[in-house]
Amino acid sequence: MTNLFKAVFLVAGLTFGTAAQAATIDPYGPDRGFFSWSGGNPDVRFRWTPTLDITVDEASVFTFTARDGYVVGDEFDLIVDGQDVAWDTTSILPEGYFSASARIALDPGTTRLDLRVSRFAPGFTGGGAFWSSSAVEALPSPVPLPAGMPLLIAGVGVFGFLRYRRRA
Repeated sequence: MTNLFKAVFLVAGLTFGTAAQAATIDPYGPDRGFFSWSGGNPDVRFRWTPTLDITVDEASVFTFTARDGYVVGDEFDLIVDGQDVAWDTTSILPEGYFSASARIALDPGTTRLDLRVSRFAPGFTGGGAFWSSSAVEALPSPVPLPAGMPLLIAGVGVFGFLRYRRRA
């Protein structure tokens, strides 16, 4: 029954899906979604977008995962702000599906993530997959140079000079 549901969901996605546009990842909680494609390489047409935006106010990190879900043999590349990013872990699940995850550092502002089908299942030109993300974790801010540090250095220098004068 599960495979039948997946097949119906995939056909509906390939038939009624919308053109690719950026979706938004919720940075405050785990998020997940689905994307599908048809057409084969190099003319892949995405349905249900593989382009995702995440916006944060401070330097942060989160984990992003992509998992094939319909035909064994598909694999994906991760692109962050236009740059290919290596997956931290890749595996083939017991069912034979590709799964990969990456811990991504985020600068304040909006970061765009794209998924690209890098390998098609033999004999197929379409498919679908799932993505998920963890909640965003703020990075600790760097320790600034204390404003009093120059005063401390000057004070130690004055005591050193006074000690020098006392000996002379």
